[in-house]
Amino acid sequence: MQFAGIDASDIAAMEIELAALSLDFLNAAEHLGPWGLELVAARGYLNRLMDNAPVVRYLARNFPATLSEFQKMIDPASLSLATTLTLSAPPRQR
Repeated sequence: MQFAGIDASDIAAMEIELAALSLDFLNAAEHLGPWGLELVAARGYLNRLMDNAPVVRYLARNFPATLSEFQKMIDPASLSLATTLTLSAPPRQR
């Protein structure tokens, strides 16, 4: 398959990068399991909350420390796969 402006070597490089990324994702999913998926969902929810101006204003007025922590949680630079993998899973329910 040929795309305008992309030569075969670029496509090959993208395929290699995608394979590596897929492997990283599968390894992370295996190590994190359901806990990791919950973290991803929670972070996505926080992202949506932080995109809502009235919510951000309310938090800034009434809960500035909480707002600061939420902003840290959704900052891509603050979380990496390496630090996420070190999180321990919650205790199992019996």
